[in-house]
Amino acid sequence: MEIERNRQLLLAKQGTLVIENERRRVEELKRRVADEVKAQWEERKAKEQRDVNCASLNSVGSEDSSLTSSDLHTESMCSDDLLEKRSSGESVTRDIPQVKMRQRESGEVASGGEDGRPLSDASSCCDPAEAAVKYRERARTQQRPLTRYLPVRSEQHFDLKQHIESAGHQIELCPFIIVTATACRGYLHKLGSKFRTWQKRWFVFDRSKRALMYYSDKNETKPRGGVYFQAIEEVYVDHLHSVKSPNPKLTFCVKTYERTFHLMAPSPEAMRIWIDIIFTGAEGYQEFQGGT
Repeated sequence: MEIERNRQLLLAKQGTLVIENERRRVEELKRRVADEVKAQWEERKAKEQRDVNCASLNSVGSEDSSLTSSDLHTESMCSDDLLEKRSSGESVTRDIPQVKMRQRESGEVASGGEDGRPLSDASSCCDPAEAAVKYRERARTQQRPLTRYLPVRSEQHFDLKQHIESAGHQIELCPFIIVTATACRGYLHKLGSKFRTWQKRWFVFDRSKRALMYYSDKNETKPRGGVYFQAIEEVYVDHLHSVKSPNPKLTFCVKTYERTFHLMAPSPEAMRIWIDIIFTGAEGYQEFQGGT
């Protein structure tokens, strides 16, 4: 019994030693693996940093060389041009208007779709630089879409109703408007200039009197206001919603020298008819004046 007990104690002691040795060996392996991984990571990071530094130095050097060569090339071209112009007796400043004209023409091509009119309108100006500035200002401020017609001053053989029907409008299908050979009548809502409220008014576009007038009702006893054709500059849909309207899609503007009338039609077709009709009397239209 004593021998057996001693043998078991010896085996237990040996087992403990074996386990302890294995544990130490595993910890040593873990420490060695961690050191190797850390060393590899630091080496890779240092290599990447070196590559980045080399690439940045190369890019800076290439940019410097390209800039230097381009500068030298530009300077040589400029000097050659100056020598050539001086030898031929031309002045350097003589080409400035031509350069500005080319810039203006390129700007007109870029913005021609927005303005909606032929680009030859601005080509009659004397100073190209001034013309380019005026053209850009007009393109920014103008919001009126191109209508079908220019103002019509001639009264000889001019039929307003036939004129509007030729534009594709079906007047018979629009009960809100009455069009004759010389006049157009119908109700429109007008925004008051003082109290800024919408009031229903009876509008009369009369080519015989060459005026657009409005009344309280269709009896046309006393006009509440109006404007002559010579003062009408623009007629356009209020796409920018410049005023608060009960129905913005039916709101359009009649711009004059003194003020802008904001009007609201009862239907989309009535609005389109009114715009085309009023524009035939827009004799204050600046582009029309410039072409006559």
